[in-house]
Amino acid sequence: MSNPVSTTGSVTPQPPGRTPHGAGRRASGTAQPQAPLPGPSGEDTPPEASEAPAREAGKQVPSRAYPLRGQHGRVVHALGTRIAGGDLAPGEPLPTEEQLVGELGVGRSALREAMKVLGGKGLVESRTRAGTRVRPREAWHLMDPDVLGWRYRTAPTLADLEDLAGLRVAVEPGAARLAAEQAAADGVRRIEQALAAMRANLADPESFVRADLAFHAAVFEASGNALLIHLHKMIAIALAAVRPVHTRDPARYAASVGQHERVTTAIRRHHARQAEESMRQLVEGARDDLRFYAGTAET
Repeated sequence: MSNPVSTTGSVTPQPPGRTPHGAGRRASGTAQPQAPLPGPSGEDTPPEASEAPAREAGKQVPSRAYPLRGQHGRVVHALGTRIAGGDLAPGEPLPTEEQLVGELGVGRSALREAMKVLGGKGLVESRTRAGTRVRPREAWHLMDPDVLGWRYRTAPTLADLEDLAGLRVAVEPGAARLAAEQAAADGVRRIEQALAAMRANLADPESFVRADLAFHAAVFEASGNALLIHLHKMIAIALAAVRPVHTRDPARYAASVGQHERVTTAIRRHHARQAEESMRQLVEGARDDLRFYAGTAET
């Protein structure tokens, strides 16, 4: 798809005669990301820009939960990527043990251990004389950190992106409301620092996206709700994995900063309803832009 859009809230230039944020119709298909990256105004003046939030964003969310080291670890990630990416479809049998040993260059014990791990994540099941097959998608542990990373790192479908955007619309406004209701000074300061980092990196897409991720993480942390914080860590794995579909047009970043400033100001002033509504506008706008630039919006 052309003119990709930031899934954390930034927007890209509008083609002549068309306007994003329109009603979108759900469509099947696969988003076509760019080449993967290395490794998902308020009235009060925020603190001086710092690159620390942008640097920390990459540390907050692990790209995988299961270790990549060792033969079986490499097999887990190799096969998990193929399954979540659609190379091995639900119901399809995996190659035989002999074929996989030869293809992957590993021993049988490493392969069998990897199959146990993938089975534990709901991706495969083995039956006597029937071999090992990919389980139906609804059986997958979709919030498993590895499954999230594999699903969104390898050519996510438009439905995948819709799921992610819809989840954000469902939970982020509430997190912003809770943050406004009870955020302590330290929590507000982290939100302000991330916003300042976004403003300071308008010309650096990589750093801007990291700061954007740090902003949303800081809002969830400020909510003080342990379950929401854990849920956002899972969401952030997917957001970091789809970084290639983030906008690469720094000229439009200022608009996104303005949206984030409104959220920050409401949280700083403990205006719960305004914080909730400002965040709702931000994430709904991101979802509508995604539909528009993916070619699925009504014209």
